[in-house]
Amino acid sequence: MICDVLEEAWMRSGAIVVVVLGAVISALIWYASSDPSDSAGLSPHIDERVEVSVTPEPTVTDRRAAESRSTAESMAPRDEPPELATQVAVERIVVRVIDGERRPISGAMVIQGSVGRHGEWGSYSKRSTDEKGECDFEIRDADRQGAEDGSRFFHLVEVPVGSPLERTFDAKQPPRDPVELQVPAGGFFDLVALDELGEPFAGAVSIELSIVDDTSRTGAGNSNLFENRTMRAENGRMRTASLVLGKRWRIAIEPADGSRSMGSTEVGGPQHPGESIEVRIPLGAARPVLDVRMLDASGDPLAEREWAGDVRMPNDSLRLDRSKSDAEGRVRWPLPPTTERANQLSLWAWSPSQSPSWIASRELPAPLARGLIELGDLRCAEIGVGVSGVVVDAAQAPIAEAYVSVQLSRTAGVGSLNAPHLSVRTDANGAFAVRVPEFLPLVDLSLQAATYTPVKLEALPSGKPESLGLRLVLHRAGLVRGTTKHDDPAMASMWRVGLFEGTGAPHELSFVGVDGSFAFGNLTGGKSYDLRFGIQAPTVAELQKHDSWGFHVVQTLTGFLVPEAGGDCADPRLKDIDLRGLLMQRRVRVLDVGGEPYRDRGRYQSVGIAQRSRDGELRSFRLAPDESGTCRWLGLAEVDSLTLAVEGCALETLEPGLAEQTVQLRRGLPIVIELAPDAPEIPAPFELWPQLRREEIPPLWIAAFAQTYLDFEGPMRNGRAEVFLPGPGIYRVHWTLQRDVGGGSLGGAGANVPRRDVIDVIDQPGVQTFRKAPHPDGVKAALRAFDRH
Repeated sequence: MICDVLEEAWMRSGAIVVVVLGAVISALIWYASSDPSDSAGLSPHIDERVEVSVTPEPTVTDRRAAESRSTAESMAPRDEPPELATQVAVERIVVRVIDGERRPISGAMVIQGSVGRHGEWGSYSKRSTDEKGECDFEIRDADRQGAEDGSRFFHLVEVPVGSPLERTFDAKQPPRDPVELQVPAGGFFDLVALDELGEPFAGAVSIELSIVDDTSRTGAGNSNLFENRTMRAENGRMRTASLVLGKRWRIAIEPADGSRSMGSTEVGGPQHPGESIEVRIPLGAARPVLDVRMLDASGDPLAEREWAGDVRMPNDSLRLDRSKSDAEGRVRWPLPPTTERANQLSLWAWSPSQSPSWIASRELPAPLARGLIELGDLRCAEIGVGVSGVVVDAAQAPIAEAYVSVQLSRTAGVGSLNAPHLSVRTDANGAFAVRVPEFLPLVDLSLQAATYTPVKLEALPSGKPESLGLRLVLHRAGLVRGTTKHDDPAMASMWRVGLFEGTGAPHELSFVGVDGSFAFGNLTGGKSYDLRFGIQAPTVAELQKHDSWGFHVVQTLTGFLVPEAGGDCADPRLKDIDLRGLLMQRRVRVLDVGGEPYRDRGRYQSVGIAQRSRDGELRSFRLAPDESGTCRWLGLAEVDSLTLAVEGCALETLEPGLAEQTVQLRRGLPIVIELAPDAPEIPAPFELWPQLRREEIPPLWIAAFAQTYLDFEGPMRNGRAEVFLPGPGIYRVHWTLQRDVGGGSLGGAGANVPRRDVIDVIDQPGVQTFRKAPHPDGVKAALRAFDRH
């Protein structure tokens, strides 16, 4: 999950420098507003030596009070998982948000986050400013380690919306005085949501704003910035947060309870500080909304609890959003239009959403009608124990705090099924008991404990004697760890190291640490492993196999034996492994078409490098520029050519023998697709997007862009779309229909329009214009595809 990646990168972070992240940080604000799921990060490795026996099942007592506390904790926002909340030295940084007249701004969302040297996300924390306009963050010891690894830390606030403002600090010397973020003045929208009768909607609604950007999503200048907040109308009106001036906006509005579909519109925004513009937006059609009151077996309300569930249909199931019951145990779930056409439905609900202890089901009236569907009272049953046992080591001593996770077995044969996450930790006696819902007939059990080899048991019959009273024996894990030497210590973290067990795929791949160290744990005692050092640089053949993590090995060491009883491999070769002179570090400073330092502009690792070696093989590198537009990478010292690619721009040739150089981007070939007069009408809020794909993609392009399918696209606005191509050739014109699914995000909401045309793009400096149109039947088919979801 995203939080696991963020937390891991947080531990690797070092010196902190400024970075303008634009739309990605806005997207981070979006993700930060939701409660990410937990992940145990269990290794897929299975220890064949696990010993299993059966003992009497331990007693399971009633834990309703503890479960209620667990529910409250799971629904509360948090910045890190409990296992990271250890006693470490921390310093606090105060951030103050003020306006142009130095007045405090309360309720502003502030983010402290990081991006690693390789472009990976680091940890982030979010705070809302108080009445003084202030909030505070923590800096831990781990944040100060490895200050040379090139990680970038920042504070960010986006007030007005669409105008991100960043400040930075050094992790080794956090600022003692408050960090001030002084934001410019903006304007406002006064929004009025209208129901089906044209009257103001008085309920709470979710508001999403995005700047309408006329450039291609693949163009260098594109950004979609948005906010998402729930508001309730006062006198029929809702005032937005302060907005950046002089922009055109897409506004989407939806009832917070999901009772109606989203309504949206595009409108010009305020032009002057303090200006307010009224916008009236009709809401979409009513949806089916389930209303049910959850009771326990004795008829008492299961109040203030987190609930999750499914709506089951023939050959399909629909995951319901997490919801919380009120003081009377009442829960409401809005359903998508898909369910209105089903002739057989049932509701399954459980609480809490993870490791539940209560469950209930009920058949639903079919077909479902739009509006509120009152199901009345639903008595829930306590979920019984499906798997239980005790975990011990080889000496039969109990292992406490071992992590036990249970999930639906792939061999269960029940097809697609949304199931809750089930996990517990062993107690002081090594005992565990996992409650398993009745609709999970066969389950797989994963077991992990610190310093022990993880294990997995498959296809356990839930609730049967052979799954109760298990005795699981874990064996001490082995460890292979060492250190490396480099030409430049800053190059260490660019290296990858793989642990291999014989031939075939690696047992594990990792980056070398910023201090040159590496370690592989959870290894099976008595086995021999090989180490291979190299870089992430996939070949064209690997990219064509959808392998973007191609491992280019330049050094191999063999025969590292893990002791039979586990523990460290004592091979002296693991100390100071010499990697000097094997690779060359290059730097290229990238300037955009206007001569300014090129930034990612919200896209992950947006600079590509194609390296052609002396034997003719092409390898691909994806890079993230720093705040100065500089990209760094390790590659072969002797190469024939280097080609740099940025989407929307022409390919640039680099000098392969230089360690440092600068390149300024040039726009790609400008192509305009105009709608032909016979083009079908596209209803709001949909957009038509032409996509251009070269008939035969040159291997150099595949390596430079690290993709085998290159679609260059742009939105059709006012009957025309502008796209910039990296080079000439025969291109197929595809069409997709897109719909704004929130905050200007179009991803995952496209429906293909089945018609393809061909255009011949030549190498000339002027704009080349082509008139094309999708087939009307294709547009109708795409609209029907949206109706099914």
